[in-house]
Amino acid sequence: MGRDKYSLREIKYAKSKIALARAFIERLKTHRFEEISISELCASMDMSEGTFFNYFPQKLDLIHYIGALSGIHIIWRTHQKADKNCYLSLIDTVFEYMSENFKNHNLVANIASTIIRQKQLHNTIKITRAEKCFAFPGCAGIEDINPPSILFEDYFEEILKKAVKNKELPETTDVNEAVLFLKTILAGIPLAIKREKIKDLKFWNRKMLKLLWKALDRKYDRGNQ
Repeated sequence: MGRDKYSLREIKYAKSKIALARAFIERLKTHRFEEISISELCASMDMSEGTFFNYFPQKLDLIHYIGALSGIHIIWRTHQKADKNCYLSLIDTVFEYMSENFKNHNLVANIASTIIRQKQLHNTIKITRAEKCFAFPGCAGIEDINPPSILFEDYFEEILKKAVKNKELPETTDVNEAVLFLKTILAGIPLAIKREKIKDLKFWNRKMLKLLWKALDRKYDRGNQ
């Protein structure tokens, strides 16, 4: 669907919401989540706090929105590149693009730690087709991609089940356990490398995935792991 298919109201709403998220991302690169105030964020964008709450009922929703929006783009990019004959290559590529999208370690550690500290995960973020279109111009078909759940849990589960059916993993594979390992890598590595001041997120993601696939007796190897 082209941009001309959206109403002026839809376009304004989408652009304002995306701008808020991007401004918040820039602050997360240098500040902790708790240190960022809505009033300061709104002042920097010449926006009232009342208007902010029209887009995000609470500050925490910004974290989930950023994660969901990034997840949509990562899945879109993954399906453009990954080996269509191997479902597990989709997971490898998700981690590859996660490393590229979140090169700032303070940003990714902020997002991961904020999500982990929650008492209840929040999976109800809704993103309109217009938001997807204006957030990622030039990505044909991205409007049709739904945001993944927190830490890609539902996406990983779906892909792992297909991988087992495709004989890339043994039939005895415990999918729920494998999903848990993947989520641990996704959230744990950024926190670990921030603490240890190790900079190469992509390297450690690949290393951890390689160990996981070996433990699960993966039947397919992309050759670049």
